[in-house]
Amino acid sequence: MLGIGDTLAWQLVQTGDLRTVKLGRRRLVPRTALNDLLSGQR
Repeated sequence: MLGIGDTLAWQLVQTGDLRTVKLGRRRLVPRTALNDLLSGQR
């Protein structure tokens, strides 16, 4: 959806620029987090 690779996605998660939710062993990215990232909000 973002058109970025896995490495950049994980860097965004680690720096806190992309918020995730951990559900069991899975790590999910809420739509609101994607919208915030794309609009430049945190």
